[in-house]
Amino acid sequence: MNRFDKSTEVMHDLLLIQNDRKAAYEKIVKWPNHDESVRNHIKKLIIQCRHCILQLRGHVDMTGSDPADRADIRGDIYHEWPGVRDFVAGNSIPDMIVALESNERKVVLAYQKALKSDECLCEELRTLIDDQLSLIHQSFNQIQEHKEKPLEHATVISEEEKPFVIFRDRVFFETGAHSRSFDLSER
Repeated sequence: MNRFDKSTEVMHDLLLIQNDRKAAYEKIVKWPNHDESVRNHIKKLIIQCRHCILQLRGHVDMTGSDPADRADIRGDIYHEWPGVRDFVAGNSIPDMIVALESNERKVVLAYQKALKSDECLCEELRTLIDDQLSLIHQSFNQIQEHKEKPLEHATVISEEEKPFVIFRDRVFFETGAHSRSFDLSER
């Protein structure tokens, strides 16, 4: 296999891995009843996946090839890829964080393997893969930070502790030269 074919194989493998990652995370975000900070982090991971896919696609030339050749090329990296750990809708937040951490660790290992095949990669591709790997490391570190933070439990406020609220039956608005009064009790 020549250098061009090997670099195309590496790019395809990383594309497939990013696509697996994105698909799994998109499923999770649709589930209700997740911690909002975890949901926001997963949304950031999805955006990161999409960005990585676009960058990788820009370096894979499929123009002029036979449509039969457009089948997914699976190389050594993807064959060793264990896949994304499945998530279950009822997972607790700590279980979700452990699964995210496991998935991101697998992605890091795949990217590190891609960088080890540097004899077939040109400098531009090596830089692209290294940049994407550093983004994945950042998200992995954020997951670990979230794992180390204790979860804040919702506090229940008794009737005596609720803040004092005043209800008014009239509202007065003043804007420049006009002022108006509305009677809210009639509505």
